Amino acid sequence: MVNASPRCDVHCSSLSWTPFRQWNGRFRAPIPGPPRVHKATGGPAALEGAFARRAITERAKGILMERHSIDEQLAFEMLRDEAHRSNHKLIEIAEAVTASVNPASQVVC
Repeated sequence: MVNASPRCDVHCSSLSWTPFRQWNGRFRAPIPGPPRVHKATGGPAALEGAFARRAITERAKGILMERHSIDEQLAFEMLRDEAHRSNHKLIEIAEAVTASVNPASQVVC
């Protein structure tokens, strides 16, 4: 049985990853769905939080770059790998690195 629905043979970035259509001797890509709209959630407070996390990450990268005489890419990879290895968020590792330089910056709960 041949599927009469249209197909998309090119790679589309807005594909909805539904199961592939009927097999007729070659792979057929899923039919693209409607374009996805990404809405910002949380407003200005969320944006400020993202900027703060970015600043902490950048500071931690700088500390690692200075300590180990490495470039920015390798410093980020060190943070990322440690976060993955220890099963913590990258921001938590970055906060620990920055706190190791300035213990007064630790937040006491």
